[in-house]
Amino acid sequence: MSKIYFIRFIIILSGLFLVECSTDFDTTAEPKEILVVYGTLNPQQPAQIIKIAQAFLTDGDAIIYAKNNDISIKSLTVVLEDNKGTIIAMESVDASMDINGLWYPHQTIYKTKDSIHPGRTYYLKIKKQGESELRTIARTTVPNTPYIIRPQEIDTIIAPRKRIAAAFEQAFPVGFAHTEYNANENPPKVSFGYEVRLYFNYGYLQSVGDTLWQPELRIGPISMIRDSDDPQCNFGTHCYQFKKREVIDFLNRRIDCGRKPVIRNGYFDDAVRVEVTAIDTFLYNYVYINNSSASSFVSIRPEYTNVVGGVGVFGSINTKSHFVRLNNCSLHLACFNNEPNPSPSGCK
Repeated sequence: MSKIYFIRFIIILSGLFLVECSTDFDTTAEPKEILVVYGTLNPQQPAQIIKIAQAFLTDGDAIIYAKNNDISIKSLTVVLEDNKGTIIAMESVDASMDINGLWYPHQTIYKTKDSIHPGRTYYLKIKKQGESELRTIARTTVPNTPYIIRPQEIDTIIAPRKRIAAAFEQAFPVGFAHTEYNANENPPKVSFGYEVRLYFNYGYLQSVGDTLWQPELRIGPISMIRDSDDPQCNFGTHCYQFKKREVIDFLNRRIDCGRKPVIRNGYFDDAVRVEVTAIDTFLYNYVYINNSSASSFVSIRPEYTNVVGGVGVFGSINTKSHFVRLNNCSLHLACFNNEPNPSPSGCK
Protein backbone atom coordinates (compact mmCIF):
# COMPACT_ATOMS: atom_id res chain seq x y z
CA MET A 1 0.00 0.00 0.00
CA SER A 2 2.95 2.30 0.58
CA LYS A 3 4.12 2.14 -3.01
CA ILE A 4 3.70 5.20 -5.17
CA TYR A 5 2.42 4.38 -8.62
CA PHE A 6 3.58 6.19 -11.71
CA ILE A 7 1.32 5.55 -14.68
CA ARG A 8 2.68 6.11 -18.14
CA PHE A 9 0.08 6.29 -20.85
CA ILE A 10 1.58 4.16 -23.62
CA ILE A 11 -0.38 2.95 -26.61
CA ILE A 12 0.09 -0.81 -26.92
CA LEU A 13 -0.85 -2.37 -30.22
CA SER A 14 -1.41 -6.05 -29.66
CA GLY A 15 -3.44 -8.29 -31.94
CA LEU A 16 -5.04 -5.33 -33.70
CA PHE A 17 -5.05 -5.51 -37.52
CA LEU A 18 -6.37 -2.78 -39.78
CA VAL A 19 -8.02 -4.11 -42.96
CA GLU A 20 -8.66 -1.57 -45.70
CA CYS A 21 -11.03 1.11 -44.28
CA SER A 22 -13.06 -1.02 -41.91
CA THR A 23 -12.58 -1.34 -38.15
CA ASP A 24 -14.17 -3.29 -35.34
CA PHE A 25 -12.77 -0.94 -32.70
CA ASP A 26 -15.47 1.23 -31.09
CA THR A 27 -14.04 4.59 -30.06
CA THR A 28 -17.18 5.44 -28.13
CA ALA A 29 -17.99 3.66 -24.92
CA GLU A 30 -20.17 3.94 -21.87
CA PRO A 31 -18.41 5.10 -18.70
CA LYS A 32 -16.24 2.35 -17.25
CA GLU A 33 -15.69 1.86 -13.56
CA ILE A 34 -12.19 3.24 -13.56
CA LEU A 35 -12.42 5.26 -10.38
CA VAL A 36 -11.19 8.85 -10.48
CA VAL A 37 -10.63 10.06 -6.93
CA TYR A 38 -9.96 13.62 -5.76
CA GLY A 39 -9.78 14.47 -2.09
CA THR A 40 -7.73 16.84 0.06
CA LEU A 41 -8.06 16.63 3.84
CA ASN A 42 -7.70 19.90 5.74
CA PRO A 43 -8.05 19.97 9.55
CA GLN A 44 -8.86 23.70 9.38
CA GLN A 45 -12.07 23.06 7.42
CA PRO A 46 -15.38 22.12 9.07
CA ALA A 47 -16.05 19.33 6.54
CA GLN A 48 -13.99 16.98 4.40
CA ILE A 49 -15.10 16.12 0.86
CA ILE A 50 -14.04 13.28 -1.44
CA LYS A 51 -15.11 13.37 -5.09
CA ILE A 52 -15.35 9.98 -6.81
CA ALA A 53 -16.21 9.73 -10.48
CA GLN A 54 -15.74 7.30 -13.33
CA ALA A 55 -13.57 7.81 -16.37
CA PHE A 56 -15.42 8.15 -19.68
CA LEU A 57 -14.67 8.05 -23.38
CA THR A 58 -16.50 9.93 -26.10
CA ASP A 59 -15.74 10.75 -29.72
CA GLY A 60 -17.64 14.03 -29.39
CA ASP A 61 -17.17 17.10 -27.25
CA ALA A 62 -16.08 15.90 -23.80
CA ILE A 63 -17.32 19.11 -22.14
CA ILE A 64 -20.82 18.63 -23.56
CA TYR A 65 -20.77 15.00 -22.44
CA ALA A 66 -19.75 15.98 -18.89
CA LYS A 67 -22.44 18.68 -18.85
CA ASN A 68 -25.20 16.23 -19.79
CA ASN A 69 -24.09 13.15 -17.84
CA ASP A 70 -23.56 12.46 -14.18
CA ILE A 71 -20.22 10.63 -14.01
CA SER A 72 -20.06 10.53 -10.21
CA ILE A 73 -20.43 7.11 -8.61
CA LYS A 74 -23.21 6.40 -6.15
CA SER A 75 -23.77 3.53 -3.72
CA LEU A 76 -20.18 3.28 -2.53
CA THR A 77 -18.96 2.57 0.97
CA VAL A 78 -16.29 5.20 1.65
CA VAL A 79 -14.31 5.09 4.87
CA LEU A 80 -11.43 7.05 6.38
CA GLU A 81 -9.31 5.08 8.86
CA ASP A 82 -6.39 6.64 10.70
CA ASN A 83 -3.29 5.04 12.21
CA LYS A 84 -4.82 5.32 15.70
CA GLY A 85 -7.67 2.99 14.75
CA THR A 86 -10.34 5.68 14.35
CA ILE A 87 -12.82 4.85 11.59
CA ILE A 88 -14.88 7.57 9.90
CA ALA A 89 -17.75 6.53 7.63
CA MET A 90 -18.32 9.17 4.94
CA GLU A 91 -21.85 10.10 3.90
CA SER A 92 -22.95 10.33 0.27
CA VAL A 93 -24.44 13.73 -0.52
CA ASP A 94 -26.11 15.10 -3.64
CA ALA A 95 -24.34 18.39 -4.24
CA SER A 96 -24.51 21.23 -6.72
CA MET A 97 -21.06 21.17 -8.28
CA ASP A 98 -21.07 23.97 -10.83
CA ILE A 99 -22.91 27.26 -10.52
CA ASN A 100 -21.90 28.36 -14.03
CA GLY A 101 -23.60 25.45 -15.77
CA LEU A 102 -20.43 24.02 -17.28
CA TRP A 103 -20.73 20.55 -15.72
CA TYR A 104 -23.62 18.30 -14.80
CA PRO A 105 -25.44 20.30 -12.12
CA HIS A 106 -25.80 17.61 -9.44
CA GLN A 107 -23.22 15.02 -8.50
CA THR A 108 -22.70 12.64 -5.62
CA ILE A 109 -19.85 13.48 -3.28
CA TYR A 110 -18.74 11.85 -0.04
CA LYS A 111 -18.55 14.03 3.04
CA THR A 112 -17.79 13.98 6.76
CA LYS A 113 -17.74 16.60 9.50
CA ASP A 114 -15.63 14.46 11.82
CA SER A 115 -12.38 16.02 13.03
CA ILE A 116 -9.16 15.44 11.12
CA HIS A 117 -5.97 15.49 13.19
CA PRO A 118 -2.57 16.83 12.08
CA GLY A 119 0.24 14.30 12.12
CA ARG A 120 -2.03 11.29 11.63
CA THR A 121 -2.03 9.02 8.60
CA TYR A 122 -5.42 8.45 7.01
CA TYR A 123 -6.33 5.59 4.69
CA LEU A 124 -9.13 6.13 2.20
CA LYS A 125 -10.94 2.85 1.56
CA ILE A 126 -13.59 2.53 -1.15
CA LYS A 127 -15.72 -0.46 -2.02
CA LYS A 128 -19.05 -1.18 -3.60
CA GLN A 129 -21.92 -1.65 -1.20
CA GLY A 130 -22.49 -5.33 -0.60
CA GLU A 131 -18.96 -6.30 -1.64
CA SER A 132 -16.23 -7.36 0.76
CA GLU A 133 -13.19 -6.54 -1.36
CA LEU A 134 -11.83 -3.02 -1.59
CA ARG A 135 -12.03 -1.31 -4.97
CA THR A 136 -9.63 1.50 -4.16
CA ILE A 137 -7.28 2.53 -1.39
CA ALA A 138 -5.03 5.54 -0.84
CA ARG A 139 -3.31 7.19 2.10
CA THR A 140 -2.04 10.56 3.27
CA THR A 141 -0.32 11.92 6.37
CA VAL A 142 -1.79 15.26 7.41
CA PRO A 143 0.87 18.00 7.84
CA ASN A 144 1.31 19.73 11.16
CA THR A 145 0.05 23.31 11.42
CA PRO A 146 2.86 25.51 10.06
CA TYR A 147 4.29 28.23 12.29
CA ILE A 148 4.65 31.73 10.83
CA ILE A 149 7.76 33.48 12.11
CA ARG A 150 7.54 36.61 9.99
CA PRO A 151 5.45 38.75 9.73
CA GLN A 152 4.74 38.68 13.45
CA GLU A 153 1.53 39.40 15.29
CA ILE A 154 2.27 41.28 18.52
CA ASP A 155 0.32 40.58 21.71
CA THR A 156 -0.63 43.71 23.67
CA ILE A 157 -2.19 44.39 27.07
CA ILE A 158 -5.44 45.85 25.67
CA ALA A 159 -5.97 43.34 22.87
CA PRO A 160 -4.21 40.38 21.32
CA ARG A 161 -2.52 40.20 17.95
CA LYS A 162 -1.63 43.76 17.05
CA ARG A 163 -1.00 44.07 13.29
CA ILE A 164 2.41 45.23 12.15
CA ALA A 165 2.73 47.60 9.19
CA ALA A 166 3.82 45.84 6.00
CA ALA A 167 5.92 47.72 3.44
CA PHE A 168 4.63 46.13 0.23
CA GLU A 169 6.50 48.71 -1.87
CA GLN A 170 9.61 46.82 -0.76
CA ALA A 171 10.41 43.11 -0.93
CA PHE A 172 8.04 41.32 1.46
CA PRO A 173 9.39 38.13 3.09
CA VAL A 174 7.25 35.45 4.74
CA GLY A 175 9.21 33.14 7.04
CA PHE A 176 7.83 29.95 8.55
CA ALA A 177 8.67 26.60 10.13
CA HIS A 178 6.98 23.20 9.80
CA THR A 179 5.47 23.56 13.28
CA GLU A 180 5.72 25.74 16.39
CA TYR A 181 8.71 24.75 18.51
CA ASN A 182 7.86 23.10 21.80
CA ALA A 183 10.62 22.03 24.18
CA ASN A 184 8.51 19.14 25.47
CA GLU A 185 7.19 17.95 22.14
CA ASN A 186 8.74 18.49 18.73
CA PRO A 187 6.70 16.56 16.14
CA PRO A 188 8.54 15.21 13.11
CA LYS A 189 8.31 16.94 9.76
CA VAL A 190 5.34 15.63 7.79
CA SER A 191 4.85 18.26 5.10
CA PHE A 192 6.75 17.97 1.85
CA GLY A 193 6.09 21.42 0.44
CA TYR A 194 4.47 24.79 1.10
CA GLU A 195 2.52 27.56 -0.62
CA VAL A 196 2.22 31.23 0.41
CA ARG A 197 -0.77 33.49 -0.33
CA LEU A 198 -1.89 37.02 0.51
CA TYR A 199 -5.56 37.99 0.84
CA PHE A 200 -6.92 41.56 0.76
CA ASN A 201 -10.33 42.61 2.11
CA TYR A 202 -11.31 45.89 0.47
CA GLY A 203 -14.29 47.74 -0.93
CA TYR A 204 -15.37 50.83 -2.89
CA LEU A 205 -16.74 53.84 -1.03
CA GLN A 206 -20.23 54.70 -2.29
CA SER A 207 -20.98 57.46 0.20
CA VAL A 208 -20.19 58.26 3.82
CA GLY A 209 -20.91 55.11 5.81
CA ASP A 210 -21.75 53.08 2.69
CA THR A 211 -19.05 50.77 1.30
CA LEU A 212 -19.51 48.17 -1.43
CA TRP A 213 -17.24 45.39 -0.17
CA GLN A 214 -15.61 43.21 -2.82
CA PRO A 215 -14.76 39.49 -2.89
CA GLU A 216 -11.50 38.75 -1.12
CA LEU A 217 -8.59 39.45 -3.46
CA ARG A 218 -5.83 36.83 -3.52
CA ILE A 219 -2.25 36.91 -4.70
CA GLY A 220 -0.42 33.59 -4.93
CA PRO A 221 0.65 30.95 -4.79
CA ILE A 222 3.43 31.95 -7.15
CA SER A 223 5.15 28.58 -6.80
CA MET A 224 5.39 25.63 -4.45
CA ILE A 225 8.27 25.53 -1.97
CA ARG A 226 9.87 22.17 -1.21
CA ASP A 227 10.54 21.31 2.41
CA SER A 228 14.16 20.59 1.43
CA ASP A 229 14.69 24.03 -0.16
CA ASP A 230 17.31 26.24 1.45
CA PRO A 231 16.13 29.32 3.38
CA GLN A 232 15.85 32.42 1.20
CA CYS A 233 15.54 35.19 3.79
CA ASN A 234 18.15 34.39 6.46
CA PHE A 235 15.59 33.34 9.06
CA GLY A 236 17.20 29.93 9.51
CA THR A 237 14.03 28.29 8.24
CA HIS A 238 11.73 28.35 5.20
CA CYS A 239 10.92 31.60 3.52
CA TYR A 240 9.17 32.99 0.46
CA GLN A 241 9.86 36.55 -0.59
CA PHE A 242 7.52 38.63 -2.75
CA LYS A 243 9.64 40.85 -4.99
CA LYS A 244 9.90 44.61 -4.64
CA ARG A 245 6.58 46.21 -5.72
CA GLU A 246 5.21 42.79 -6.77
CA VAL A 247 2.24 43.14 -4.41
CA ILE A 248 1.65 46.83 -5.24
CA ASP A 249 1.73 46.13 -8.99
CA PHE A 250 -0.71 43.24 -8.49
CA LEU A 251 -3.14 45.54 -6.64
CA ASN A 252 -2.79 48.31 -9.23
CA ARG A 253 -3.80 45.90 -12.01
CA ARG A 254 -6.94 44.74 -10.20
CA ILE A 255 -8.23 47.70 -8.18
CA ASP A 256 -9.98 50.68 -9.80
CA CYS A 257 -8.48 53.77 -8.21
CA GLY A 258 -11.25 55.93 -9.69
CA ARG A 259 -13.89 54.18 -7.55
CA LYS A 260 -12.41 55.27 -4.17
CA PRO A 261 -11.08 51.94 -2.85
CA VAL A 262 -11.00 51.63 0.93
CA ILE A 263 -9.57 49.10 3.35
CA ARG A 264 -9.92 48.68 7.12
CA ASN A 265 -6.33 49.22 8.17
CA GLY A 266 -6.32 49.60 11.94
CA TYR A 267 -4.00 47.90 14.40
CA PHE A 268 -6.54 45.14 15.04
CA ASP A 269 -8.31 44.91 11.67
CA ASP A 270 -8.13 41.90 9.37
CA ALA A 271 -7.36 43.84 6.19
CA VAL A 272 -4.51 41.70 4.88
CA ARG A 273 -4.13 38.01 5.62
CA VAL A 274 -0.85 36.16 5.14
CA GLU A 275 -1.46 32.43 4.72
CA VAL A 276 1.04 29.56 4.67
CA THR A 277 -0.18 26.16 3.46
CA ALA A 278 1.72 22.96 4.27
CA ILE A 279 1.29 20.21 1.65
CA ASP A 280 1.73 16.47 2.11
CA THR A 281 4.05 14.39 -0.08
CA PHE A 282 1.42 12.86 -2.36
CA LEU A 283 -0.43 16.09 -3.17
CA TYR A 284 2.85 17.92 -3.77
CA ASN A 285 4.03 15.21 -6.15
CA TYR A 286 0.68 15.16 -7.96
CA VAL A 287 0.66 18.92 -8.57
CA TYR A 288 4.35 19.12 -9.46
CA ILE A 289 4.68 16.07 -11.73
CA ASN A 290 1.32 16.43 -13.48
CA ASN A 291 1.79 20.14 -14.14
CA SER A 292 0.97 20.60 -17.81
CA SER A 293 3.37 23.52 -18.07
CA ALA A 294 6.25 21.14 -17.37
CA SER A 295 5.98 19.52 -20.78
CA SER A 296 4.28 19.75 -24.15
CA PHE A 297 1.63 17.55 -25.72
CA VAL A 298 4.21 15.81 -27.89
CA SER A 299 6.53 14.87 -25.04
CA ILE A 300 6.31 11.73 -22.91
CA ARG A 301 5.97 12.43 -19.22
CA PRO A 302 4.89 10.40 -16.20
CA GLU A 303 1.36 10.59 -14.86
CA TYR A 304 1.37 10.40 -11.08
CA THR A 305 -1.27 9.01 -8.72
CA ASN A 306 -1.25 7.59 -5.21
CA VAL A 307 -4.65 5.92 -5.68
CA VAL A 308 -4.33 2.14 -5.82
CA GLY A 309 -7.06 0.75 -8.05
CA GLY A 310 -7.87 4.09 -9.67
CA VAL A 311 -6.43 7.45 -10.68
CA GLY A 312 -6.43 10.92 -9.15
CA VAL A 313 -5.02 11.96 -5.82
CA PHE A 314 -5.80 11.68 -2.12
CA GLY A 315 -3.74 14.19 -0.16
CA SER A 316 -3.84 16.68 2.69
CA ILE A 317 -2.90 20.22 3.63
CA ASN A 318 -2.81 22.38 6.74
CA THR A 319 -2.86 26.16 6.95
CA LYS A 320 -1.89 29.01 9.26
CA SER A 321 -2.64 32.72 8.88
CA HIS A 322 -1.32 36.00 10.28
CA PHE A 323 -2.78 39.45 9.68
CA VAL A 324 -0.91 42.64 8.81
CA ARG A 325 -1.84 46.20 7.93
CA LEU A 326 -0.43 48.36 5.15
CA ASN A 327 2.08 51.09 5.88
CA ASN A 328 1.33 54.61 4.64
CA CYS A 329 3.35 54.24 1.44
CA SER A 330 1.58 50.99 0.53
CA LEU A 331 -1.80 52.62 1.21
CA HIS A 332 -0.89 55.52 -1.09
CA LEU A 333 0.54 53.40 -3.90
CA ALA A 334 -2.44 51.02 -3.85
CA CYS A 335 -4.92 53.96 -3.84
CA PHE A 336 -6.50 52.89 -0.54
CA ASN A 337 -8.34 55.32 1.78
CA ASN A 338 -7.33 58.36 -0.34
CA GLU A 339 -3.97 58.21 1.48
CA PRO A 340 -1.69 61.16 0.58
CA ASN A 341 1.93 60.57 -0.31
CA PRO A 342 3.65 60.44 3.10
CA SER A 343 7.18 60.83 1.82
CA PRO A 344 8.72 64.19 0.84
CA SER A 345 10.73 62.39 -1.83
CA GLY A 346 7.71 60.35 -2.92
CA CYS A 347 6.85 56.70 -2.35
CA LYS A 348 8.18 54.46 -5.08
